[in-house]
Amino acid sequence: MKRHTRRRITLQAVTACLSNGYLRAFMDGKVFTGPTKGVCVPWLNCYSCPGAIASCPVGSLQTVLGSRSHGISFYVMGVLVLFGVVLGRLVCGFLCPFGFIQDLLYRIPLPKIAVPQRVDRVLRHLKYVVAVLLVVALPMLIRAATGQAPPFFCMFLCPAGTLEGALPLIITNPQLFSQVGAVFWWKVAVLTLVILSAICIQRPFCKYLCPLGAFYGLFNRISMYQMQVNKQTCSSCSHCEGVCPMGLDPSNDINSPECIRCGNCKAACPTSSIVAGFELRAREALKQYAILACHRDTWAAHAPAEKGCGMRIHSKTASIIWKIVLLAFGTYGLLDGAGILAGAYNQSFPHMFTNVSNLFAWVYFLLAVVWLAKNRKDENATTFAPVAKYTATVSLLTTMLIAHFMLFDAMFQNGHIVLHLVALHYVVPLMTLLDWLLFDEKGRMPAWGPFAWISLILAYLAIVMVGVGAFGLNMGGGTTADVTAYPYTFLDPAISGVGGVAVFCCGMTAAILVLGYLLFGVDRLLARISKG
Repeated sequence: MKRHTRRRITLQAVTACLSNGYLRAFMDGKVFTGPTKGVCVPWLNCYSCPGAIASCPVGSLQTVLGSRSHGISFYVMGVLVLFGVVLGRLVCGFLCPFGFIQDLLYRIPLPKIAVPQRVDRVLRHLKYVVAVLLVVALPMLIRAATGQAPPFFCMFLCPAGTLEGALPLIITNPQLFSQVGAVFWWKVAVLTLVILSAICIQRPFCKYLCPLGAFYGLFNRISMYQMQVNKQTCSSCSHCEGVCPMGLDPSNDINSPECIRCGNCKAACPTSSIVAGFELRAREALKQYAILACHRDTWAAHAPAEKGCGMRIHSKTASIIWKIVLLAFGTYGLLDGAGILAGAYNQSFPHMFTNVSNLFAWVYFLLAVVWLAKNRKDENATTFAPVAKYTATVSLLTTMLIAHFMLFDAMFQNGHIVLHLVALHYVVPLMTLLDWLLFDEKGRMPAWGPFAWISLILAYLAIVMVGVGAFGLNMGGGTTADVTAYPYTFLDPAISGVGGVAVFCCGMTAAILVLGYLLFGVDRLLARISKG
């Protein structure tokens, strides 16, 4: 238990130092306003803290909600949802600097107070009221009425802002003291109350007032990080309940929205009945997938799995329908991308690898539909031309990843989504991947497979380099058509150099091999799970 506590305190201290690590700002008495302030950390960390190198999500959200020109910050909400989905309230237990301060205050050897259960139960709902009323409702309502609204939570309640921001600035800038008013003294009173409470009660701010804790708590039961109690080995000794800073009974509700996932219960369990980690959610998801995919006659999640079924849906009718829908999206994407639907053929369309890989996949799935229709009664007929299928799958996933991480802005023109690009870069690749997950028997991929699956990209590179370099063909396309005869500037030796082109081709080949072996590894993993 002591070892776990030391590790957690160390991590909390590191997080606090990293979040507020610009010491020179403390010495100068000025708030750091560098470019990293445009980034939000997922915990309470006051923007006005002199050494803070990033922004507080609650403050940032309120600023946007209360401003004249914006309605809601999707970036801030995205950060909060991301950390909520991945970690839940683990952020509170291991990362939040103000939670760290409360933990330190409770270690002061003074009498402790047990809040009566009835009072505690009512007070725990306050943080939801704070989140809805002070963080969201009031800024939006006041802005609607006056055009702009102050950040109510930061201004009137947040003790972290007073401790990290207001007090250091006043200490280093004595002239500011003459400018403080009633709001400052109110915030000092709130901070004093929280500090005194934290000495006697574990994590009072986290329990009763923190809007971030309220938000993250909503994700505790569904987040990737999970905790679990083995009821068969649990001795009901209540050790876990005695060390829980949130006053919970982990043996009965380990993933409660109130749990900050500090891990004290796990460290104190004498029978090691409590486990935690990301693999619990993944294991449960794979288990449910195996049950669902292996059962022949029903979609019921409680149906027993058949060992050796290969983790797939056996219905060829469902497989054919899925592939027809995929073909429909592919047909639209290819026709619209080629300009045929607009009545003007795009000459550079066949030069781009995205279109080549999608056309290859379209031909494959058309043949697969015909083949499945002819072999509907053959139980052994599961996957048509596996090498061709996984070649298409790896190629499409490659185009999707490149488009998403490097060319995402190309999906929009004049503020509108280009639908055929979405179809070719996202819908078809994802449906192809799901087609394998849902309908193919697992464990059949050969170890040499990824070397065969890169054949399409290698053939494409060879045709481009020989066609343009040796025969002088013009295969330019897209926005670079007037710059180079190659479909991409990084393939043109005159622009990237011979060495640069060689490095790119080798790197792309290696990356696709890695992607192929990742697919191969998942295939083997699912096969082992299906066999029990």
